[in-house]
Amino acid sequence: MILRIRFDFIEPNIVISPKLSYVIHKRLFDFIKEISMSNSVEIYTAGFCGYCHRALQLLKSREIPYTQYDVTLDRLGRKSMTDRAGGSTSVPQIFINDTHIGGSDELLEIALDGRLDELLSK
Repeated sequence: MILRIRFDFIEPNIVISPKLSYVIHKRLFDFIKEISMSNSVEIYTAGFCGYCHRALQLLKSREIPYTQYDVTLDRLGRKSMTDRAGGSTSVPQIFINDTHIGGSDELLEIALDGRLDELLSK
């Protein structure tokens, strides 16, 4: 199962405060997280990102279901990703069972040494 999410759902002519926007965004992320509990891999990506493509290809080749958050033009989504990833601002950022793995290189490393299957089975 692949779930792609974009957060540009608010009408462009509606003015809301940054604080309210952040609250809406956080609640939406919490809701999505709740409905996708069976999906243990989450990946934040951006368009035209070679490292994102490599990470997605690895997940697809192993038939690992994932939730993809496209933060290309999503400032609040990127902020949420950065907060969740302990300050990391680059994409991709990958989480397995709500544990921050890192980026594409780290995913490849744990896949090659066998820890990926171990993390997915928890």
